[in-house]
Amino acid sequence: MAITFPASSHAVSATVTAPVGIADGDVLIAAALGVSASAIATPAGWTQLAQPNLSTSRLGMFSRVVTDAASEPASYPFTGWAAVGITRCAGVDPDAVLDSLVTTNATTNDAIIPAVTTATDGAAIVLAGYVSNPTIQISGITQLWNESGILGMFGEAQVTAGSSGARTVGSSGNETTAIGAMVALKPLPVPTPTIHVTGTISIDLSIGIG
Repeated sequence: MAITFPASSHAVSATVTAPVGIADGDVLIAAALGVSASAIATPAGWTQLAQPNLSTSRLGMFSRVVTDAASEPASYPFTGWAAVGITRCAGVDPDAVLDSLVTTNATTNDAIIPAVTTATDGAAIVLAGYVSNPTIQISGITQLWNESGILGMFGEAQVTAGSSGARTVGSSGNETTAIGAMVALKPLPVPTPTIHVTGTISIDLSIGIG
């Protein structure tokens, strides 16, 4: 099953509405913008993937596995963060979400994010980025959403396992800060085919004596 990105939600707020259509087994990936020289706490129920920063500009990247969609909240609080966006990812292995280590970079101009190397065919690359001056741009990868032009998430299928190549978080303006974090998500395992034999098998065990 291919990994897809059916829905997203984002807001200039510490609370963001849940993406539509959340189902059991989905994986939610969040990107959050913080303005703090100190690390900001990971929101309850989420796993931090990365939190690179440059001075008081901070980018959080988090994951959440949906085990019971009926009990998921209508919105998610990200206390301490100034803006948040969430992408709903379908087809990710909920038992082993990551197919690679996270790579990050934070700099005063375009931020080159080192490549991730996937081990599984069908993995998907997800990149969160922040720029201080709109509008955020990352070439060669599909934009899933952006908030106010400065915070965004991007994703693409990695059909064949291997290097994703480095990606550059840049801007159409003259940014003074660019931060990015990139990871590959592992797809659900391909089910092993089951062979069913139906009908009657007869075996002739007669022995002829000459």
